[in-house]
Amino acid sequence: MQPAQVDPSAPAGPLSPVIEPPAVQLFVASPARQRRLTVAFRLILVIPHLFVLSFLAVAGLAIVFVGWWGALFTGRLPEFAVTYLSGWARWSVRVNGYLFLLTDAYPPFSFDEEPGYPVLAAIPERGRLNRAAAFFRLILAVWACIVSSLATTGASSIALFIAWLITLIRGKLPTPLHLAFTAVLRYQTRYCCYLGLLTPAYPGKLFGEEPGASLLYGGPAEHDGGQAMLGPADWRLALSRAAKGLLIVFITLGLISVGCQIWSVDRVTSQFGRFFAIGRWDDANNELTAAMTSWQAATQACNRNVVACLAQADGQAALSVSVFASQIQAISMPAAAAPDAAQVVAHATKVAQDLTELSQATTLTQYNTEYASTSLQDDIAGLYTDIYATSSAL
Repeated sequence: MQPAQVDPSAPAGPLSPVIEPPAVQLFVASPARQRRLTVAFRLILVIPHLFVLSFLAVAGLAIVFVGWWGALFTGRLPEFAVTYLSGWARWSVRVNGYLFLLTDAYPPFSFDEEPGYPVLAAIPERGRLNRAAAFFRLILAVWACIVSSLATTGASSIALFIAWLITLIRGKLPTPLHLAFTAVLRYQTRYCCYLGLLTPAYPGKLFGEEPGASLLYGGPAEHDGGQAMLGPADWRLALSRAAKGLLIVFITLGLISVGCQIWSVDRVTSQFGRFFAIGRWDDANNELTAAMTSWQAATQACNRNVVACLAQADGQAALSVSVFASQIQAISMPAAAAPDAAQVVAHATKVAQDLTELSQATTLTQYNTEYASTSLQDDIAGLYTDIYATSSAL
């Protein structure tokens, strides 16, 4: 594979054309008849490849990390990283092309170029990289990641099932779907190669090239095994209006899928938060019930003429109710139970204040006066009403 040549004698200046870095190109053979049996079991047939590629991808992450450091120091991706990552990309392209029903030919288990295979990726040879762009590659790739994720998710959703069903019935993938899947696969490959530092060319042209557009990179110069040479026209991807419309549908489906996933995650998070809140609520409520039961038993056991005994029991109860209010306030309540929980905290705080005032009495007359002015029983009744309402909301 040879990159585009730039004439060194060409004049420089504002009138000179801007030479963009060569992009990853993709060649996919025209739609052809497919065996219905392999179409029916396509997902099962591709499992061995997906299994192997998943393990190779783990090693690829380590190689990308090492290669990133090499690119920062030398301005080039190390040769071993180029060899491994290019091979992984070519293998993945063939497998994804087979999965997207772009061909009926079973992909080979190989890192090598397979000129005879109907799905080919042309990856530019190793060149110089901008160190700053390499350093910030993850940040720079965010937009391409979003576009690639939406398009791939949409294409892999119900659209792929419909395409599979049509191909299973007709024995051939319709041309608009074939072109749309090719565009998604090409953009996905460009994104992966850009992220892996195989090329400085930013992913683009999701909707293909305009008719007659020239390419800076025409693919491999020749093919082994008697295969015909591929010229620039073979690598150009000109999409029909129907194919572009399908791409818009893919992106829309991707947005819907992402929205549903976010909604599902939010629902799951809310459910976990609700169960967690219920657990903490039950613990606090049980502690309060035990404390109030002990308080009632203690006050009944006290001689009504012994103020110190009553004051001590009230002080302990005030501390328990205050702790209960703090526990409830610390719970992240679901929206439905939050208002009732706030009322529980308010009433518990008032009950704790009433009991604290009673615990400070030193004479029986003062105790009776404080008891008459605190409305303790009404506050306790309101607290338990709010507790019941919060439990029902949870």
